[in-house]
Amino acid sequence: LKILLNLLETNNDPLVLCVACFDLGEYVRHYSRGKHVLENLGGKTQIMTKLSHDDPNVKYEALLAVQKLMVHNWEYLGKQVEKPGAVQQGPGGEGIPVA
Repeated sequence: LKILLNLLETNNDPLVLCVACFDLGEYVRHYSRGKHVLENLGGKTQIMTKLSHDDPNVKYEALLAVQKLMVHNWEYLGKQVEKPGAVQQGPGGEGIPVA
């Protein structure tokens, strides 16, 4: 991971940046604590900076990596809401039991 993040920071070759973004996104997708590990290493910020890169392929791969970070989080939130007896906040602040 540290090597990939170093490549994102120091390398300017679009192909290298695309592959690094892809690999980081796949790491997050396949490893349950990947999002947390990547955030602790500062990888999320580095990937986000590539969203404004000049090369459209780098932008695309960075966007896919960010998407994988977010979807992983949504799956976690979905599991929390689906727990029996969980209470979800309603629009007026009242608790709504989730069946």
